[in-house]
Amino acid sequence: RDSWSLSVLKDGLSTAPPAATQVLPGLWQLWLVFAVSAMVNAAVASNLVAALIDGGFAPTAAATVAGLFGWMQLPGRLLMTSPRFTPSPAGLVVFSFVLQVIGLGALIVHTHTALIAGVLLFAAGTGLTTLARPYWVLQRYGPDRAGQANGVTARTQQLARAAGPVTAAAL
Repeated sequence: RDSWSLSVLKDGLSTAPPAATQVLPGLWQLWLVFAVSAMVNAAVASNLVAALIDGGFAPTAAATVAGLFGWMQLPGRLLMTSPRFTPSPAGLVVFSFVLQVIGLGALIVHTHTALIAGVLLFAAGTGLTTLARPYWVLQRYGPDRAGQANGVTARTQQLARAAGPVTAAAL
């Protein structure tokens, strides 16, 4: 039994799997969508307290408002648990991005009310986007290939998330 297990493992490691883009058609589109989203999300999150202070908030108030970022991801998670909530995966992604774009627009306005609304809307959209990826992948590739597609997409998303603050600073 041990030799069989080692043989299977050795064969599995020595055989190169086909590229994910060959096995999972259209995966690069998911990579692009979620990588850009992750990069923007990280750029906003890493600069949020400084932007709020620049908008006239005291440092403690800025940190408090930025702390709402995490809390505002909860409504999307609660919405996804409702059996009556059955959007298309693409519709969910579009809706989450619309919330983020409106939130970014409000952050640009730079009044106290707009900054708070911007944080709340952007964070709610971000929370939905976090849930949209595995939902979209499962609907698109089915349960047999969803794990591979989610893993590959998540890796790309995490690399983009790491690049977000650096990219924002460079811009």
